[in-house]
Amino acid sequence: MAYLGDGLPSVFDGDGYDPTALDRVVAGVILAQYGVSRPDGSTLNVLHAFGHALRDVFGLQQGVAHAVVAPHALRALFDAGVDPTPVAEGFGVPADAVVDRVVTIREKLDLPGTIRAATDRTDSADAAADDIATAAREATRDSFADNAPPKFGFDATAARGILRAAW
Repeated sequence: MAYLGDGLPSVFDGDGYDPTALDRVVAGVILAQYGVSRPDGSTLNVLHAFGHALRDVFGLQQGVAHAVVAPHALRALFDAGVDPTPVAEGFGVPADAVVDRVVTIREKLDLPGTIRAATDRTDSADAAADDIATAAREATRDSFADNAPPKFGFDATAARGILRAAW
């Protein structure tokens, strides 16, 4: 996380890209991928479940889906009592600054901040309620949803609230 948090915002600063920052990003991706695999399964969880659902329902590329939903999902996880300390330490920020750090990285990468912006839809969350509900159901049925932290009640209602916030 430290490599990604440090490298991602500066990869494309200025003209071209910063090769040192890119080296940090590549190292961060490799370490993150290595860290998710365990002998008894994977640690990928609700963020990836949302990524799959947003890909399937709204046609979003998964990286874009994660960029859109991550701040809202993290806020919901932390509000439910999930400890933000490991993420905060990885980013080198106080626990209460994790969501802001994720938003800053997303903005520096010029990624969309809402599902609506990522899909070029102009309808309201109320008008998109059926699609949001479908994506919420898909997210909670995704195999990675089983890895949700125990403190986080990841059900269709919680998922729908996160997706409405991300709309």
